[in-house]
Amino acid sequence: EENFKGAGADSLFVFEDFHGCTYKIYAASYLGFGRDHALVRFDKTLKQMGSEINPCHTKGYTAQPGSPQMIGTGVYVDCVERVRELLFNDSVPDQPVVIPGSQSSDGHAPKSLEGKFLGTEVFYYVRENAPLHGKETWRDFDLSSARVLQLGNRLCERNGRMDNNSSNGGGSGVDNGCFSIAFQTIFLEQIGATGPHLPKVTKDISGVQLEWALGAAVQH
Repeated sequence: EENFKGAGADSLFVFEDFHGCTYKIYAASYLGFGRDHALVRFDKTLKQMGSEINPCHTKGYTAQPGSPQMIGTGVYVDCVERVRELLFNDSVPDQPVVIPGSQSSDGHAPKSLEGKFLGTEVFYYVRENAPLHGKETWRDFDLSSARVLQLGNRLCERNGRMDNNSSNGGGSGVDNGCFSIAFQTIFLEQIGATGPHLPKVTKDISGVQLEWALGAAVQH
């Protein structure tokens, strides 16, 4: 989300490839709602409220230097509700200018979703790094409510610490996985990417790997 400039800008970009084919790409950015940024804001908000308990951190969590030390309980359903309450609520102090799914003071509001969507990067890698019994499983890539609940419970109930050395997906380690699944769930809910609009989780299209560079291409 944070590969674009502006505090909640939306734009339609038109591209022409080497074969002369024209493509239209709609981009909406939500400043402050990248996964890593949102997790930091989540911890700080809890701390400011006088709470040292974060259900989105697994048990045994150890904070990075400079980050609030929180007590992880690793309860997925509680994590989901706290994420909805604190990160997607314009009544909470120090929120970003535009919150996904809500009308902002500058009149910006997300457009209605149409067509098919893909969940890439952090949607993919948090699942790839969360195998069941040591193996990647297709069930983890299913965004239906029942499958996401199973995955969220499994990731949150693990004992672990923040893993900043995980490859791919911006440090999507064991502890981040619990928050990531809950955050993605509420984000999709807020923008209306549910039911027939649920994204397909993938890392490539027709064999070509998708990366953050797609966002850079849109910006530049």
